[in-house]
Amino acid sequence: MRFLLIRGCLLTSLLLVSSPAVAQEGKAVELALEARTAAASGESAKAVSLATQALQQEPQSDAVTFLYYLRGREQFRLGKIAESAADFDKYAQLFPREKPKLWERGITLYYAERYQEGADQFALYQKYLSNDVENAAWRFLCMAQADGVEKAKAELLPIEGDGRAPMMTLHRFYRGQATEAEILKEVEAGEATAAMRAGRRFYAALYLGLYYEAIGEEAKATPFLKQAADADLQKTAQGAINSYMGDVARIHWIQKQASQRKNAD
Repeated sequence: MRFLLIRGCLLTSLLLVSSPAVAQEGKAVELALEARTAAASGESAKAVSLATQALQQEPQSDAVTFLYYLRGREQFRLGKIAESAADFDKYAQLFPREKPKLWERGITLYYAERYQEGADQFALYQKYLSNDVENAAWRFLCMAQADGVEKAKAELLPIEGDGRAPMMTLHRFYRGQATEAEILKEVEAGEATAAMRAGRRFYAALYLGLYYEAIGEEAKATPFLKQAADADLQKTAQGAINSYMGDVARIHWIQKQASQRKNAD
């Protein structure tokens, strides 16, 4: 809330001043706010276009350069991995104190095949937030590519206190101390709303699929990754999953299908 209020007050102040330079910055901030609105509405292409216009007008203004983060997220949602990575890199360079928070950058680096940098980003995020199993999973996935599965498993980040079912069981699974059956049983156990149950199924499918893919078991990975990307499952789970992770599953499945078609030709 404070962030939005500051940006809104800045926009009001700028638009009240008539000098050409300040008026130009005011226009850039206005475009920035429109880009945020478009991103929040799921209009990624529009958000990228507006953010680009704002950055072209005021490439040095702190009131505008935060858009590198927003544009990085929306570029990823459009499947533009290289562009997303460049934006996140720029944002991290401009705002180094924000870098530990950039888990989205870590995911983009994984898809950009910059695995060691991705692992480093997730290790950094662990210092910011230490109870997120997803962070440990993504560092594992990066390390599995960079250093091999055994080292990734041995150096899995320690996590405590992730209260989302079945995340702690998934963490033990990545360590080799739980089974797929235990995860799926936990997904269906107990009382839960339809959205909560769908959310559990989504996260279980995504992280089981990613794990099996990392260890080379494609036959096991494919149905789970397809399930995680399913639009109906994600719609049912709305409010119970991070929508950005829904886009991660979707982009992953699109890329996987493209790779399978290429290999079949």
